[in-house]
Amino acid sequence: MGVARGPVDSVGNMTVTAAAETATEADILRRVEDLLAAHPPATTAPRAFHEARFDAGLAWVHFPEGAGGLGVAPRLQRTAVQ
Repeated sequence: MGVARGPVDSVGNMTVTAAAETATEADILRRVEDLLAAHPPATTAPRAFHEARFDAGLAWVHFPEGAGGLGVAPRLQRTAVQ
């Protein structure tokens, strides 16, 4: 991730910084690209696709890593589902 430049948002007791958020958005986009390349929705069973999405941390990005998320601000979910 990038260098923290100062708080811009708080979620619970976690502060998300401007530089960290930019790196996180790029990471989410890369994960989405990887997911779609490995599991094309047109040829992947829906359950298998959703399982892969969960494993990639893209199900609910604000959930902790390993629980379907990446531990980032909830508003970044929009980036994961675009």
